[in-house]
Amino acid sequence: MEHLGIRIEEAQAISSERRLRILILIHDGFETHGTLARKLDIAEPSLSRQIEILRRTSLITVSRERNSNLKVQNRYTLTNRGETLLAHVDFEPDESPTSEPAALRAIL
Repeated sequence: MEHLGIRIEEAQAISSERRLRILILIHDGFETHGTLARKLDIAEPSLSRQIEILRRTSLITVSRERNSNLKVQNRYTLTNRGETLLAHVDFEPDESPTSEPAALRAIL
């Protein structure tokens, strides 16, 4: 079994079901603030707090882009570390990123 050498801050960041769902959705292509908030059915300020925790632990990066209407929007991508940690999340066959996540494996 691979040892990931997880930091305490990373363990705390991914211990939240909501933040874990955010990581999964970013991985699956839901990259902008508005799409994540709609997909998770949460208020954008609440999402901002969760995103900041993931950013501070270097699991995601944030970039600002202008859309076709010239409106600035945040775009999120997983870092290599975020990809590595997310690869150790085990989902049941019928689960989707918006359902309850199964246990994390080989992280601690």
